Amino acid sequence: MERTLSATDIAQGNTLDVTLFVEGILAGGVVETIPDGFVFAGTDHPADRYGTSGQKVLFSVIGENEIVYRVQARTAGTGTFSGAWDDIVNMTNGTIPESQVTVSQPDRGNSGDDGGSSSGAATTTASAEDTGERQVILIEEQEITEMVVSGTELPDDLSASCHQIDLPATVPTAPGEVYSYYNITIPAVNGSIEGVVIRFSVPVDWVENQTFSAAEVSLYRYEDGWTSLNTTLTGTANGSYTFEAESPGCSIFAISGKEMDEVAATSVPTTQPTTAATPKAQDTLAASATGEENEPDKTSVLPLLGGLAVVVIVIGAGAWYLYRGRDTKKEE
Repeated sequence: MERTLSATDIAQGNTLDVTLFVEGILAGGVVETIPDGFVFAGTDHPADRYGTSGQKVLFSVIGENEIVYRVQARTAGTGTFSGAWDDIVNMTNGTIPESQVTVSQPDRGNSGDDGGSSSGAATTTASAEDTGERQVILIEEQEITEMVVSGTELPDDLSASCHQIDLPATVPTAPGEVYSYYNITIPAVNGSIEGVVIRFSVPVDWVENQTFSAAEVSLYRYEDGWTSLNTTLTGTANGSYTFEAESPGCSIFAISGKEMDEVAATSVPTTQPTTAATPKAQDTLAASATGEENEPDKTSVLPLLGGLAVVVIVIGAGAWYLYRGRDTKKEE
């Protein structure tokens, strides 16, 4: 197994793509250890087949050839990625060669002061996949950690301010159980801002004291009414769930959680098994390992037995590995 980094020298606040090349593992797992000063920033791996604990990221492997995850550099210095793999079908294991990365201090420029608000300047400018540009702005607000601004002809000294606010009397409350409100602004620029990705976090303890799960937390934007933004649960880090949300621009925002519509939950016919309430992020593996589709007609069972047996073995092996990883976390 090999690892590649999208860059080996980056600026503080930048994100880095890490790619693991998997070969010949039908079922097993990988434990990656990311350097101190980095935080896990997400992955496209299925949500029920990975987990984090401190600087360790655990992936369950079920036939994948490649795993990609992202990390963010929070402090300057030199860091080393290391990892280990297990093949539970062939009963073999090994280590992944180490990879090093250097993180340099960004040139923040003069971001000014905004009456006690947290502010940040762009830490990198990179070419996007299209003709536009992308700049990453590191925010010092506790929950709002980073903004990725996309647009055209963006200035190199692009900056933003973010601060926690009390909701103005003229603005209605956001839907659901609100964690906090924020006002995010970007000074006027000559270029065009096409969109913003906002990365934020909320404490695990806060979510566990609510009636909704981490998967039901969203970032809301106010502009002539509240709009729920496309929000993705990206993982856990330092006792918090981490998220990123896509916004068309800046405004007043609310981090809020809301249960799924109970009407939709009760609309399932009584002849069908009802779906359990959405589990918290840390319980999703158990839900996927025990959840089953409706039984096929008996006439169609025999032709499927061989394939079904293979699927059960592979999924069971993957679940076993991830549970094994959880036991390891407890020991830590």
